[in-house]
Amino acid sequence: MSLYGQEDNGAVWAICRMNLLLHGIPDADIRNGDTLVDPKHIEDGRLMRFDRVIANPPFSQNYTKRGIQFGDRFRFGWCPTTGKKADLMFAQHMLASLKQTGKMAVVSPSRITLENNGKIRPQPEGENAFARASGGPNGIRTRKPKQSTGTPLGVKRCRLAGRA
Repeated sequence: MSLYGQEDNGAVWAICRMNLLLHGIPDADIRNGDTLVDPKHIEDGRLMRFDRVIANPPFSQNYTKRGIQFGDRFRFGWCPTTGKKADLMFAQHMLASLKQTGKMAVVSPSRITLENNGKIRPQPEGENAFARASGGPNGIRTRKPKQSTGTPLGVKRCRLAGRA
């Protein structure tokens, strides 16, 4: 089994590497850089594919299309680059990194897979990657400084079309 990851914040990346060493995992391949703009785990000129993808990406982050590598991984479309809409972009990157038989779990605001009515958001015809998306229990929220309301969170268990 191998462990791969990527972190944009240099301080967090360094703490992650140190933590892995302290826990006896010296061979984890954790790289420093912006996952959306420049994914670092590449094999034969393509994104590496993984059996399992698990992440807690940054919530409500802005992103830029400028210089983005592997734009085809965003098959559900581009979100606005302002207004802190990168949540769905991270989920799309994760789906693009799955092997055909892979599975994914992501901690994220409900809005990336669920519409306001609680139904799974529309997807391109023939796609059902979020068919197993599920929200978390009521009351689990993240608070942002200087905000009076929290963001509902859930763990999204996703798969590619045609898988159980």
